Amino acid sequence: MSVNPHARFSFKIDLDQVFDQDALLAHTGRTALQLISNPLWGGDAVDYDGRSVDLSMLAGALVNQRDISNGLYSPDVNRPESDLIAGSLSSLRLFCPQWPQAISTESEILQKRDGFQRIHVTGGTTGITADALLRWQPFTPSFINRAEDQAYALSTFRDDKYLAHLHAEGLIMRHDKQLFAARAIAHAKSGKAIGDIERLLLFSRYSELHNCGMQKVRDHFWPFTSCFVHPDSTALAGLIFALDGAAKGGRFVTEGAPRLLRCMNFCSRGMEKQLEHEKDGWQAIYTSLSNSRNNASGLQAIVTGGQVAV
Repeated sequence: MSVNPHARFSFKIDLDQVFDQDALLAHTGRTALQLISNPLWGGDAVDYDGRSVDLSMLAGALVNQRDISNGLYSPDVNRPESDLIAGSLSSLRLFCPQWPQAISTESEILQKRDGFQRIHVTGGTTGITADALLRWQPFTPSFINRAEDQAYALSTFRDDKYLAHLHAEGLIMRHDKQLFAARAIAHAKSGKAIGDIERLLLFSRYSELHNCGMQKVRDHFWPFTSCFVHPDSTALAGLIFALDGAAKGGRFVTEGAPRLLRCMNFCSRGMEKQLEHEKDGWQAIYTSLSNSRNNASGLQAIVTGGQVAV
């Protein structure tokens, strides 16, 4: 927006994702750009509870590279196998976020009809209008390092009206991370498990500090993100770590214990102050962006001045 104050829409993609144009054309009859150019993007709606919804964000979906041969509408998250829960004792018996993630992926993200609001969002395929950025001033707190897109939407959630994602039917990107990062992903498995516990602690405390209160946040972000929002998150986190630590031992315990202690300490003593500080910072950024739309910036002059006619 500071480069081109006339820009009206923005879209974000992750670097390990690509638009498979052949697959998009074969399954939807449209290109990626045609799918992004959704005429409902930026519209207004009313939700089930009578609240006004600003559909100025856009959300697509993902298909894993290994699954695309089965069709574009193949969920990138599968339901957990029963033996993960019925097998040896683990925290999955009491806390298994893969279940709500898989169910919401099937029913929400892979919805084949237009005109739906999305709650569960894959962060690598999202967009927002320029006007909504300035009007709502959304942001993800720096202490949220997982599910940033959910925290982004949470920052604009209100009792009577809120900013939300429009479902972009058919806008599905191919996720190629297993092609070049499979070893790194496997190596980070323990770290990811600890990250899930941190996510439970961080989102629970963030929701507790939210103006709408934890219960309304849980109801709104059901079913997936809400499983990481719990009134007894500290006790639940400790139980998860104890169960999995007893089974896994090693790095899971030695690296996980200090991480979780730091996270608990931050949630109880540091988050509230940091959140207010970051709100002020983002407000200053958005004020600057708003001013730049009315005054051509030096950066804009540099970019436009360097353009070459072809």
